[in-house]
Amino acid sequence: MKAITVSIWYRERIMLPPGSVVEVRIEDASHADTSAAVLSSSTFVVASGPPYDVVLDYDPAMLEPQGRYGVRARISVDGVLRFTTTEYVPAFDHRDDEPLMVMMSAVAPT
Repeated sequence: MKAITVSIWYRERIMLPPGSVVEVRIEDASHADTSAAVLSSSTFVVASGPPYDVVLDYDPAMLEPQGRYGVRARISVDGVLRFTTTEYVPAFDHRDDEPLMVMMSAVAPT
């Protein structure tokens, strides 16, 4: 097993309410016609303000040479999506000794 450290954040200067849930995943986005396969994920309840750091363990044997692997993050408040990644973030295009920085964008209320 190997691991990557991911640091997720958002630009808005707000604190999330207690009970907010963060989900971070490594997904295989190689196939546009199917749902992305999840290689690793972590879900936790917010205990402080951003950035939120998480370590994602993955099995390198599951990676395909032509694969396209990205990190997706989302924050839900009372089951309603509040923040999410809006751009593709390559999972393995960063230095191993630094966390992968992932910015999320606010979702418009419905």
